[in-house]
Amino acid sequence: MRVFDPHLIADRWAVTLPEDAEPDGLEDPGRAAWRASLRKRLTRALVRLPWIEAEVLHMHAQGMLQVEIGECLGITQAAVSHRLGTAQARLRILVALPDLDARQVAETFATLQTLNMPPHIAAVLRDYWHTCNISATARRLGRSRVWTHKQVVLGMQGLRRMVGVRPELKPLVAGLEVLRANPALLGNARARSEPAQRA
Repeated sequence: MRVFDPHLIADRWAVTLPEDAEPDGLEDPGRAAWRASLRKRLTRALVRLPWIEAEVLHMHAQGMLQVEIGECLGITQAAVSHRLGTAQARLRILVALPDLDARQVAETFATLQTLNMPPHIAAVLRDYWHTCNISATARRLGRSRVWTHKQVVLGMQGLRRMVGVRPELKPLVAGLEVLRANPALLGNARARSEPAQRA
């Protein structure tokens, strides 16, 4: 399995954390903590990219030319250029998602049940959080895309109202808003529960 160096890719593409971009004059301990946070987020984001985009990003970050990458992967230089652009855009979105671990996500969705959110809407939001995609969520639930989209909309409306009462829901709402704002770019992202399959 290929070992990806998230810092190599971060340095090459200047991927930053939008809400806490590294400030000028940061002391060494603060800079180290910021870089560690960036590494953690990038590592999580990289394994969610379609494998060919992650490969293209990694090869390019190592200094390979687009033509060389294309020869290695059996695709054209134009296809490499397109994959690089798409991968960079996906990474920026995935890195911007709130950094919630599996336990925090489970606890947050459990909280929804205590706030009188209908269980089927909570289930749709939970699967949507994991897949980043309406169509994938619909397939998981055995429902139509239209029905699933409607439940996501209803769930988001309910969550926005709940944030005033339960501020701990803010990261979840912020993450779901990011997903809803970028459906095309996240359509091929790997689900959070799926391991990366790379040679």
